[in-house]
Amino acid sequence: MLKDIQLEEIQQKVREYNLELQEEFLKCIRIKIENAKEKEEIIDLICMMRYYNYLYIDEETLIKDTQELQLQIQDIEDILIKKAYELKVLNKITNNKEENNKALKIIFTTKIIDLENVNIELRANEKALEIDLYDGEVFEKTVVIPIFNKENIVVKLGKRIKIIV
Repeated sequence: MLKDIQLEEIQQKVREYNLELQEEFLKCIRIKIENAKEKEEIIDLICMMRYYNYLYIDEETLIKDTQELQLQIQDIEDILIKKAYELKVLNKITNNKEENNKALKIIFTTKIIDLENVNIELRANEKALEIDLYDGEVFEKTVVIPIFNKENIVVKLGKRIKIIV
């Protein structure tokens, strides 16, 4: 009797419905970001997106690793960062939008719980920008961002700053 049940087909349908649900959720988040008017709202939305990315869409796959949602997630992150700058929530790292967004997206993937406690310290060489992440005073990790223009950096090198203003 169990052989007659087509589990693979049912699992595929469940995944499709789950993807549809996630797409609708991301549309709602986008609207919330666009309507946000306060710094606290944006900080909450940044935190929500950080945690959302680490939820499982199925037994094995995180939402952030789901190919079908990648474009929407990247779009939401771009809009969220843009809105955060409009409301003066984030410190700029570089003047180049693409480099800055890339750095911030990597910083947002950190496992530091309280984003308002994240400090960064920059080091630069000819080929890469190195960002040391700190949870308050405790070193978390170093993130390396290849291919960037040193002249675009707006943060003083070697000095710790808060990422959330």
